[in-house]
Amino acid sequence: MLKKSWYVAILLATALLVAATPAAQAFIINFDDLTGHRTHVPNGYGGMTWSSDFWYMNGNNYPTYPNGYEPGVVSQTNIAYRAFSDPVSFSSDSKFTFNSAYFTGAWNDGLEITAKGYDGSTMMNEKTFLVDADHHTLVEFNWEGIDKVEFSSTGGIHHDAYPGHGTHFAMDDLSINEQQQVLPEPTSILIWGMMAFGMTACLWRERRASA
Repeated sequence: MLKKSWYVAILLATALLVAATPAAQAFIINFDDLTGHRTHVPNGYGGMTWSSDFWYMNGNNYPTYPNGYEPGVVSQTNIAYRAFSDPVSFSSDSKFTFNSAYFTGAWNDGLEITAKGYDGSTMMNEKTFLVDADHHTLVEFNWEGIDKVEFSSTGGIHHDAYPGHGTHFAMDDLSINEQQQVLPEPTSILIWGMMAFGMTACLWRERRASA
């Protein structure tokens, strides 16, 4: 049975290790620093590759008739949207965590959106949800270790006040985390070494005291 000194050494080393391990910080992709209007989201934006039909625009500057793009704006003015064909996607050369995003139907209430998360060619996650055209909806995913997210949309009922038609949707304020390093950093290696040394010293002290 471990004695008190062992417990103290283990708890101290664990606390130091946790404190020394940097947490991956979430960042927001909000499209607001993009210039231009109603054009393709440029590859490399937010560290992602965007499919050709993932466009962006000023949601407050759409043609004057009512639409779901304006209520789709969460921060400032710009939103991304499914412009033409279905599905649309964004991907990265490195793995990431997809935390959440806001979605709005462009013309339909009860629009059904299906999101899929991939690691290479393997689908790891899938989620289907409904959104309306008169307000944005926060959808949480918390998908870890993926390199691509794909969206398709279908169905819904046409919003009476809107003259446009289709199953397009708006998206804003994506929350993404970069994948944490798998290999230990030099600081972590040093902490583990200190922990091993401390535990060995405690064991030697216990044995000596009981001799």
